[in-house]
Amino acid sequence: MALIKCPTCGEEISDKAVQCVHCGATLKEENQNKVIIHSYEGVYAVNPKVQVFDGSKQIKELEKGETWEYIPDKDTVLTFHCSIRKTTVPIQKDKTTEITLSFNRGTGVLSAITKVQGEDAVQNQINEINYQNQLKKQENKNTVWFIIGIIASVIALLLILSGN
Repeated sequence: MALIKCPTCGEEISDKAVQCVHCGATLKEENQNKVIIHSYEGVYAVNPKVQVFDGSKQIKELEKGETWEYIPDKDTVLTFHCSIRKTTVPIQKDKTTEITLSFNRGTGVLSAITKVQGEDAVQNQINEINYQNQLKKQENKNTVWFIIGIIASVIALLLILSGN
């Protein structure tokens, strides 16, 4: 740990400090590790809210399409509840984690696709590629289930109209 001068009051503080212990000025806000949560997207008949829990404490309720940033004060597990569905994601307070929530149209399963930023730039690039691939895969699954639903609806409608 090195000592630096606070840009606001000039007192010496740790280079790891997020806030000056002397004057309270916020430091490194743009570099502060956080959790970025993207609520589910898509067209659904019902758009329930997602409750976010840190341990047993509810900390937020997300609407469809909402993005929210959370700064954890310790390593924790975030749990996402939506109706009877739930999923969990372990969080490390010293890493930035991006989470995208998604529903599988066929099974109704709530899933969390995550990307964790660390200090290794190469690993971060690999994490980004994996994250984007997972998002595309989930989107493709949702599209397939949407098409299956339309086909099933058309078949049911034809059966009803034909009198069978």
